[in-house]
Amino acid sequence: MARDRDDAVGRWPHHQSLRAWLARQDEAEELIRINRQVNTEFEIAGLLRLLDGQGPVLFESVAGSALRVVGSSAPNRAAFAAAADVPVDGLLERYMRAEQEPRPLAQVVDAPVFEHTETDGLASLPIPTHHELDAGAYISAGVVLARDPDTGATNCSINRLQVVAARELRALVLPGRLSDILARCDERAQPLEVAVLIGVDPLLHLASQASTGPDMDELQVASALRATPLPVAHGKTVDLPIPADTEIVIEGHVLPGERRPEGPFGEYPRTYGPAAPGRVIEVRAIHRRHDAIFQTILSGGREHFLIGGIAREARLLKALRRLNRRVVGVRLTEGGSCRTHAVVSVDQPRPGEVANLILAAFTQQSILKLVTVVDSDVDIFDDEDVEWACSSRFQAQRDLLVVPNARGSSLDPSTDNGVTSKMGMDATIPPDSDRARYARMRIPNLEGLRLEDYLR
Repeated sequence: MARDRDDAVGRWPHHQSLRAWLARQDEAEELIRINRQVNTEFEIAGLLRLLDGQGPVLFESVAGSALRVVGSSAPNRAAFAAAADVPVDGLLERYMRAEQEPRPLAQVVDAPVFEHTETDGLASLPIPTHHELDAGAYISAGVVLARDPDTGATNCSINRLQVVAARELRALVLPGRLSDILARCDERAQPLEVAVLIGVDPLLHLASQASTGPDMDELQVASALRATPLPVAHGKTVDLPIPADTEIVIEGHVLPGERRPEGPFGEYPRTYGPAAPGRVIEVRAIHRRHDAIFQTILSGGREHFLIGGIAREARLLKALRRLNRRVVGVRLTEGGSCRTHAVVSVDQPRPGEVANLILAAFTQQSILKLVTVVDSDVDIFDDEDVEWACSSRFQAQRDLLVVPNARGSSLDPSTDNGVTSKMGMDATIPPDSDRARYARMRIPNLEGLRLEDYLR
């Protein structure tokens, strides 16, 4: 992070910002630097695809811009766990605790995000175009911050934002808390003030996917995930708390009742989400840090999958444990874009319990198409181990559950307007069987052998 001012980068986790996170990754020799000049149209996305999952990628020179671009800021599950200061298998517990115990924000007066104000609108930012059939350049890593007009609580979400003009964005807003807020504003013919936060640390991205009630402030979930309270400053043209260390903030408002064409855009199934009427954001002002870093998320990449997937895993784990306290863990797999395929581990389920867990999972997350339930001795983060459980413990005529004509995702091109079939696989040892017959091969004292002691 040599180009950053020394006073702008504190040490993670005592100072938690995108810059501090990248500096940490640099010290760990995980940051990948691209020094050759790159173009925003397809080239940045192409390099992110080639390097997907390997490390944060910092583009030092971008054609037509003085700003740098970073993608894959948290490229894998281990990175998100490290940001939260927990082991990988402790990440969901940490996330659920932050949702249950939000922490107040720290109000500050001077915020680095307001060091510079742009005058050329969105044209001043190096916004990438990702895929061949995308409608144009998209802000893909922006956290849309809005305030509930009735409760006053702030809502965070990540919405795909198409750049249409220097001061116009169009947003895809799916059913959820933001769409509910917008519906009430439409009824009152009232514009909704928003701030788009670009350049945030992995914990704020995770918090933006929190499942909270109308009274919950999702910035406070981000604050609870951190080592110290989240510092915020008051917006310049919007009545919103802006995280002080954000790289870039776009302030504006959503026009009430107005919808204009948005899309298509490459989405999580690794196919294109079609064009549709989108919400219109009029840009009032753009502020940024000196030498700001523009952040992008490769749609259909590991970071995209995990930001949404980890929050969904936490919700699913919480729901399944309410049903069965012996549920050990949950994982949404990368093969299913951390959306449509789940693996659930449970400790010695009783007859009928696995079927109940499968049906409960489909109910809790309608987007799921496949749920595989395994015993607690199976590593749900190891695809080979899960497949081994299916090969040695699953019989289709006995252990396969198919649910036809169920609601799924409208983005899944194989569905009939979102209606799909779902499949559950019971890959656990049958409760009434001889468990010794299923015993894994084991080499005694394998854990005590150290190869370095033998290969000198």
